Amino acid sequence: MHPILRTAIAVMLGMLIALMAMFLADRVNAYYFPSDQLNRTHEQIAKDIQSLPLNGFLLILAGFFFCGFFGAYTAARLSPLTHKSYAAGSIGFFLILISIVFFLPFGLPIWFVVCSLILFIASAWLAYRASIAGLQHPIPSKEKWPEQ
Repeated sequence: MHPILRTAIAVMLGMLIALMAMFLADRVNAYYFPSDQLNRTHEQIAKDIQSLPLNGFLLILAGFFFCGFFGAYTAARLSPLTHKSYAAGSIGFFLILISIVFFLPFGLPIWFVVCSLILFIASAWLAYRASIAGLQHPIPSKEKWPEQ
């Protein structure tokens, strides 16, 4: 398979894993901090998010970190060796784009927005480093091996 095609498929699968992890984090947050109403409007959702306690925001940040890490790790592991950084970076980039669309209409605190963007970048970088951790050991040269 061509390396570019393999990288594109790896990024798509990584985004799928990242979005599933984000959905799971949202469900955990909804379990610990439930809403009063079942069918909420956009304004009610914004009001619920703005009234979250600090624990709720920290739980969302932890979910953002794990979704970025698992998505970027999956993409980096599935992509070819020369494109691992591109795959992990693409996941971080797409998650930043998704988060900007999510943050704008809700009027979230600025510290939360900045921490989220930093977490997406850091989690993608850590996932990339974890994906190449075992690949950096040098291959022994022929001089070290005895002749057979």
